[in-house]
Amino acid sequence: MSDNSDIQKCIHNLRAELNRLESLLSGGVSADPSSKDAVAKPKRVLSEEQKAKMAAGRKAAAERRKAEKAAAEADKPASEASEAEAKPKRVLTEEQKAKMAAGRKAAAERRKAEKAAADASLKVEIPPVGQIEDTSHLQPLNLKGRKYVWDTETNGCYKRAADGSKGDWVGVYDPDTKTIDNSVAQP
Repeated sequence: MSDNSDIQKCIHNLRAELNRLESLLSGGVSADPSSKDAVAKPKRVLSEEQKAKMAAGRKAAAERRKAEKAAAEADKPASEASEAEAKPKRVLTEEQKAKMAAGRKAAAERRKAEKAAADASLKVEIPPVGQIEDTSHLQPLNLKGRKYVWDTETNGCYKRAADGSKGDWVGVYDPDTKTIDNSVAQP
């Protein structure tokens, strides 16, 4: 079945190429097979009367556009002149100029202070390497409905703080019996 469709595609392509070559010979259409008009119909032949009508229509349209443009330009200067008369140019005194400069300077200082405050809030203090506490050995522990933090290295058990970190010492946790011996003092 696919051989048949391949043959049909080949026949279609050959017919398209034949049409392109025939139109090239008859009408002078582009020889580039990838162009849009490669298989296009030949151009319509117009009589002299039709050509004259089309030229007259183009000329009338151009004159109409020219008249509309002239009318728009004639209205434009009058409105611009009335606006110029209605709003005289404002002349600033030295005192006004100084106030405006002071306002711009104050605004620039305020923006600078806001940026510095924003930058300060983004800074994170990083403790020295020796002061960083390794918490990979701390595991959350729930025992009898209470929340603890279990230190797997020392088996120490602490109350779990609201933020999940270790709180006050409770005792030593025995993972085999799942009990806490609170008689042992904190190491």
